[in-house]
Amino acid sequence: MSQLPRPSQNKWVILSLIILMIPGISLWSTRFILYKTIGIYNSIWALVIPSIMGTNPFFVLMFYRAFRRIPQEVYDTARLDGADVLQIWGKIALPIARPTAIGVILLSFIHYWGDFLSPLLYIRTERYYTLSIALQLLQQMGRSDWPLLMAAAVTSLIIPLVLYLILQPFFMANEKK
Repeated sequence: MSQLPRPSQNKWVILSLIILMIPGISLWSTRFILYKTIGIYNSIWALVIPSIMGTNPFFVLMFYRAFRRIPQEVYDTARLDGADVLQIWGKIALPIARPTAIGVILLSFIHYWGDFLSPLLYIRTERYYTLSIALQLLQQMGRSDWPLLMAAAVTSLIIPLVLYLILQPFFMANEKK
């Protein structure tokens, strides 16, 4: 998107902003029908596939900004050296935009880790419920057992926190160079 002519870039940015304004609730029935049709309803894939596909236009805009900040001369030099589009993206642009990629990975993981509604809508088997559903079920089992509920909430925060701590050095990798 960042390599398109300026009028095309503007059109794609506007389209991304329009898509970003569509409320997620409007996609629930369409996703439900799609998941039923392709046979992933009530399976772990109903939760995994949307997270892998990067279903948020905000992430597209983040990458657009990151790739647009790379000087055009870098892309032109790579083309002169005989690099094709995938080589330019994989060996030049993506390493330069690594902090953005890691930020998108972290934001996407945290979004889907704490997702409460998707498991309720697309999963019927308790075996596939996520921790956010488990926390709700734990609260319904005993409302007066706050220490147990708080311990479960802290436990559910450990994995995103560890992931953040592991990825933190990669945010600063480009600034040290």
